[in-house]
Amino acid sequence: MPQGPGAPRVSRERRAGRSVSVSRRLVLDLVRTRAPISRVELAEATGLTQAAISHAVRALIDEGLLRETGSAPTPGASPG
Repeated sequence: MPQGPGAPRVSRERRAGRSVSVSRRLVLDLVRTRAPISRVELAEATGLTQAAISHAVRALIDEGLLRETGSAPTPGASPG
């Protein structure tokens, strides 16, 4: 990023907001192309932390852009 007088300044909050919107876009793209997909799978596919994925997913749910459908069986887990 350019520095010095007259250089555009981007606040930490604005940079954080931009990364949040990037995270949301990544999540939406993956859900659109790979649904159903778990948060763990989203984290693995994007390289984002599980906390970042949970944050993005929760925001998308709150905005009405995603909905949770429940938990999928865990591979290797015994039923009931």
